[in-house]
Amino acid sequence: MRKQRSREEWASIFREQENSGLTAAVFCQREKLHPNMFYRKRKEYGAGRFIKLHVPQNGGSGIRIRIGDVVIEPGNNFDEGELNRIIRTVRDVCDARLQ
Repeated sequence: MRKQRSREEWASIFREQENSGLTAAVFCQREKLHPNMFYRKRKEYGAGRFIKLHVPQNGGSGIRIRIGDVVIEPGNNFDEGELNRIIRTVRDVCDARLQ
């Protein structure tokens, strides 16, 4: 029988996935969630969207992004659009490895 989850339960699942450092595909496999449902609910509830970052002007960006076993550390003057494209590509590659 299918389990109906509340919006709050899905929010908790999305936070758990983000905190786990696992790709969505690996996390779904581990938690026995259907990936299509996970992606659909994430899109429906707006989880996993990018946020605007304010970057300090001195030194490095201070930003470190970990997706699976990939770490991205953009420099001080990174292009936000390019960073978004890189992150999407890395996520896609990590998810494709698991299928």
